[in-house]
Amino acid sequence: MVGNMKRLDEFLLIIKELGVKVATDSDENTPYLVIPNTRNPKWLMPLDKKSIKKNSFLLYQASTIKGKILKKIYESIPNIVIKILFFNNIIYLNTEKFLYDLNNKNNKYSYSFFLGTEGSDCKTTIQVSNESKPVMYLKLTKKPNVKKLFYNENEILNSLKNTMINNKCPDVLINQEYKGWDIFATSTTKSIKSTFNNRLTNEHVDFLVELYKNTKREPLGETSKYFSDSICICNRYLKKNPKDIWILDIFKDTVSNLESQGISVCTSHRDFTMWNCYFNYNDIFVFDWEYASQTSLPFFDILHFIIQPAILNDINEKNIYKELTNNTMIERYAEKICISIELINYFIILYLIDIILLYDSKIKVYKAEDIRVKNNRIKLLNYIMEVIQ
Repeated sequence: MVGNMKRLDEFLLIIKELGVKVATDSDENTPYLVIPNTRNPKWLMPLDKKSIKKNSFLLYQASTIKGKILKKIYESIPNIVIKILFFNNIIYLNTEKFLYDLNNKNNKYSYSFFLGTEGSDCKTTIQVSNESKPVMYLKLTKKPNVKKLFYNENEILNSLKNTMINNKCPDVLINQEYKGWDIFATSTTKSIKSTFNNRLTNEHVDFLVELYKNTKREPLGETSKYFSDSICICNRYLKKNPKDIWILDIFKDTVSNLESQGISVCTSHRDFTMWNCYFNYNDIFVFDWEYASQTSLPFFDILHFIIQPAILNDINEKNIYKELTNNTMIERYAEKICISIELINYFIILYLIDIILLYDSKIKVYKAEDIRVKNNRIKLLNYIMEVIQ
């Protein structure tokens, strides 16, 4: 192994605490492929039996063309060839005692590891699989802010238990402290036959319609918890960004314009994207509810599905707006929840303010990438304000 190993070394120390042995050879140990490499480790995938390897790679959701090509290569070529071609990126682990007590001292599972996206909410995610399919996704942390996310996800999923979408969301399997680590695990129905869709479908829309209908609460207005929570978060944002006082003014005006329209505060996922949904045939399953809120608004999730990848890929704000205002799936959603599509501009404004405030609250020091994404959101917000004036 070569290069800067700091992040990999830190990760190996974590899993050592939880029972994993790091070895130097293959003798009774499992070879793991470090992706993309040991200098920049993001995923660790076991090169075990063929069936286990295919299941393990379900955790590796490549977003770039290069990543997707590499995933196909990793999945299709024999392990012995991978070990030869990528020998610098192979490490050996013994996971026999990993999370031993949590597994009732019966560890016949295979583990794939995602080291997390660097940032304040970074945590390790582990796919736990048997020989035929994944059985759970487990997250672990020692960070107080990430522990709050676990608490929030647990609360959200419990609130959805007796709703029509319960079978389309995970069950909470583990939510406890273990050897000084906070552990949160949820069920999954994912398999090698599961599919993803980067375009909105009727199934996405139907899910979001049921989410709104099953979680509607108080009317939107200045007395709603959505309004008071947003004002509080916005005031914290303005302490760091006093020049953005205009955002608070726009927020108040927009809520005022919607107050008489019969809109209800509801639960929204707040990270509803193609990479947080999968399909088993036509049945959708939605996971990763850690950013969800029970005091949110309709349209936020369906807008996020379209806007988030467009923002990340620097799509021009005019083209994003055109997509939003000429989208039959958004129109179908509006019709099914009985809210006029003519109000869409107001919801786009409130969604953008919500997502700007959400991400700002999680970023301690803005990097170039964070600034680029925030600027793209601000540009879209300004463009919509120009359109409606």
